[in-house]
Amino acid sequence: MTKKIHNLKHIRYLTDFEVISNNLLKWKKAKPIKELDDMIDAIISINYYITGIYHNELYHSEAQAEYRSAKLRAIDRASKAEKKVQELEKELEKYKLKEELGL
Repeated sequence: MTKKIHNLKHIRYLTDFEVISNNLLKWKKAKPIKELDDMIDAIISINYYITGIYHNELYHSEAQAEYRSAKLRAIDRASKAEKKVQELEKELEKYKLKEELGL
């Protein structure tokens, strides 16, 4: 799911949640009954659950991007290190050859 679609769905959820919660609070003020209190508690619980899922998705995406970036940096460093090792091995061979020739 693209980030834009995800954000639009989340905005829709927040809008729907606000409509429901505002109506529940209005009804509670007009005529407080136990069932409305139970519904308000349930909708609050649902909101905490959905918010937790939303945050987990955000953190997961961020962590995944960081891991991917770290992996690419590690690959780049390893590649540079391998090139440097090859250069140093060639240089070492030159010194060994000079030493064998007595130069």
